[in-house]
Amino acid sequence: DPARFPQGNMRAAELFIINSSGELWVPRRSMHKKMWPGGYDLSAAEHVMSGETYEQAMIRGLREELNLTVQPEDITLVGMISPDMPHNLPMFRAVYKLQQDMTPHYNHDDFMDAEWLTPQELQNRLATGEPAKGTVPGTLTLFL
Repeated sequence: DPARFPQGNMRAAELFIINSSGELWVPRRSMHKKMWPGGYDLSAAEHVMSGETYEQAMIRGLREELNLTVQPEDITLVGMISPDMPHNLPMFRAVYKLQQDMTPHYNHDDFMDAEWLTPQELQNRLATGEPAKGTVPGTLTLFL
């Protein structure tokens, strides 16, 4: 819902962890979250702070949300999504992937559970009305 965001465009870094079977690690947001409680989320996502690059924000987000310490070479840029693309969210988004088979030890304040799903399985669940963070459907198209 674009009305929930302040005026102007923001920058965000988003990431899906993908395992060697081609499945995405997909968490569910904690029920106390103000936006999209209980909905599917990206493996990690961060707003980019002033003076920070997309890559730096993503590395920070992996550390804060998933207790993962990664190096820049561990994440791969999948694509960029501009504000006028799916769902008209007022954000420039850099979308990354992290290839790993290990299930992360996530921050339980951010997520209540998670599962490994193929991109098509996640798309099918969204199509049946499963709730998700607003950016998930558009970001998912880069993994289908």
